[in-house]
Amino acid sequence: MNCIHPLRLAAVLAAILVASPISAALAQTTMSPSSVTAGDSRPTLTLAEALRMTRVSHPLLVDAAGRRLARVGGASERAAFPNPHLEWRREGMGAAAPTDEFITAVLPIDITGRRFVARGAAGATDRSAVADSQAVANSVLFDAARAYHLAALGASLQLAAERQRTALVEIARYDSTRWREGAASEGAALRTSLEADRGRAKAALVAVDAERLHSALAVAVGVAADSLGDPMPLGVESMLPALPALPALDSLQSVAVAQRPELRAAMAAVEAAERRVKVERLVAVGDVSIGGGTRNSGGDRGGTISIGMSIPLLDRNGPARQVAHGELLQARSALRQAELQVRAEVATAAAAYERLRSNLLPLAPGAGARGAEVAQIVQAAYREGGATLFELLDAQRAAAELDEAALRWITDLQLARLDLLQALGEPLPEAF
Repeated sequence: MNCIHPLRLAAVLAAILVASPISAALAQTTMSPSSVTAGDSRPTLTLAEALRMTRVSHPLLVDAAGRRLARVGGASERAAFPNPHLEWRREGMGAAAPTDEFITAVLPIDITGRRFVARGAAGATDRSAVADSQAVANSVLFDAARAYHLAALGASLQLAAERQRTALVEIARYDSTRWREGAASEGAALRTSLEADRGRAKAALVAVDAERLHSALAVAVGVAADSLGDPMPLGVESMLPALPALPALDSLQSVAVAQRPELRAAMAAVEAAERRVKVERLVAVGDVSIGGGTRNSGGDRGGTISIGMSIPLLDRNGPARQVAHGELLQARSALRQAELQVRAEVATAAAAYERLRSNLLPLAPGAGARGAEVAQIVQAAYREGGATLFELLDAQRAAAELDEAALRWITDLQLARLDLLQALGEPLPEAF
């Protein structure tokens, strides 16, 4: 097995978490000073604010807490010691002979120690429930982070589509004026008018998609959509594509196996199931009841003592032992399945991260700005007669496609990084 030095592995993971320029941009979610949010009527929302709201508002977190209480309560029921039994009894009432009075206290005693074993099972169940709750919380927070990045992409694409619409409308207005003045053909004016209409339609569709992504973010956060602000649009100029290469896959999988709460929950569930099997075996020997008290019969006082025990003759707790053994087999199978799932998720997330990191065309800082600058230069040349209408429209389209590609590439890389962190069992960076 090809392993990597632990210090280098820790350094790479730390770089993925917080050290890379992408991470810093993610934590700050910067944008250019001239940018505005997609919805002017709503306040801006940072990723840190969205995650804080998720921790407070998401219903699945409350559900996870309730499931933990229910599981631990059910497991603790078998570990509870029985209450002592106190009895007062009078016999011979209404008879000629004197009545007899008895006061008796009976205390069941666990001679097998099964309740102590059951307490251990309850403790293991609690650890499993806590790990399950942590897994749910991690899933909820990572889903909220993904929804935020997608909503930020939607807002950024909306701004890009609006910029493209404005540019095409300005070109159409210019060619319409030139056509009325006889300086341009009617075909050129109609072509630019059609392009402006296309830009308006695209801007409207992108705005609808942005609103849908905003609603999905509200669901992921656990609040009403009308009470949630708009995510800050991405600042492409501040995003650098440099990210560290990953260590060997087996090293990453070892980290995940050690850290994933799903595996800790499954291992604790196996321990609890093993203890329950032992408990059900010991239940076949019942408690020993020791009693003592007083007896008053016609003025003659005396004491009483008793010892009782159930004999496992007809019911030897066979069905319960069978159920406990079946649950143990299920718990062991779930643990194996969870480990296979974790290793597969790490392999998939690492492959996607590496593919996006190394195989996609790196976008140099300011690529979107340079594309817009080229489009403006061609537009100026067109007005001076130095460029054709085809060259102008092609430059505008290329600038818009470059802007959109940069935004989508950065978002895909952000999502791939989140998938990798979640697969490894790493928490979201504190800067978030």
